[in-house]
Amino acid sequence: MVHQPGEMSHGRRDASSWGEVTTHQPRALPWLLPAASAVAASALIGALVTALASSLAGVAAAVLGVVAVLAWVATQPRLVLIRAGARPLREGEHPRLVNVVGGVAADLGLKEPSIRVIEEGEPNALASYVGAPVVGISTSFLDALTRTELEAVVAQTLLRTEPSIVRSYAVEAALGPLAGSFRRPVGPDDDLRTCAVTRYPPALAAALAKASAGAVPRAAFWLVGRDERHASPEERIAALLDL
Repeated sequence: MVHQPGEMSHGRRDASSWGEVTTHQPRALPWLLPAASAVAASALIGALVTALASSLAGVAAAVLGVVAVLAWVATQPRLVLIRAGARPLREGEHPRLVNVVGGVAADLGLKEPSIRVIEEGEPNALASYVGAPVVGISTSFLDALTRTELEAVVAQTLLRTEPSIVRSYAVEAALGPLAGSFRRPVGPDDDLRTCAVTRYPPALAAALAKASAGAVPRAAFWLVGRDERHASPEERIAALLDL
């Protein structure tokens, strides 16, 4: 299963240099941008409505605008699962996946995650949080991964189910370029956190080589995504093999 800190590292860099992994430390910052954007946009709408109708109508329009933007952001973690066709596991289905997810989650001290499978699409995995951590993986990816590669993918995905991280993905998915500096692309930092847990960079590198972004919806949530803000799999693989 997942190697604990202090065990032998298979990489070229000493494992202690990879740092400690922390999970579930909520931060409010990812909500500031959508809130500020909602207020600014709603203020403009309110001013326009006030000019055309009345001040009361303008205030009502502004409040509705704020609520609409924040609601759109809040729906993204659930919406990405719906759009991806990620369904809960059936009883007795994919026991290897269940075993790996349970073991890695226990090692990380996370509450029991929800496991979803995606029957269509390219080999890929996604992280979300809908009342509990959610791990989604396509069956094409699941079928292609060895045990150690699956452990690496699960560890990387679970580490990204931290609520504050998922909120930043939601901001990016909802606002796109307007998310600005609050966008948090998946990349080498996430891979480094994974290696601090697994102590075996080649497994994650091999898994990334088998993954494909395709036309995934809401790329921020996925292991690999086709987006200018995401490091390419090739860049990430090179960085991992250099550890």
